[in-house]
Amino acid sequence: MGFVDPHFLDLNQSLAILSMALVGGTGYVAAPIVGALVMTSLPHMIDLNAEWRLFVYGMILILTILLLPRGIVGTFMKWRGNA
Repeated sequence: MGFVDPHFLDLNQSLAILSMALVGGTGYVAAPIVGALVMTSLPHMIDLNAEWRLFVYGMILILTILLLPRGIVGTFMKWRGNA
């Protein structure tokens, strides 16, 4: 039997999940998947420690909200003319 540990969703994990959903967008099944791929590959491409990773996540969230309010997938679909 397993149990849900409340320490699993600490601040870092919660911010990572939120940023994945916002960066990918909403309204499409592929949107959170694209957001997860972008946000999990970013730390591997740019070697950052934990404090800088939170700063980069925050900046990506702010820029996504300001520049791509529909997320990556929603903006791509709008440019293609499907939305």
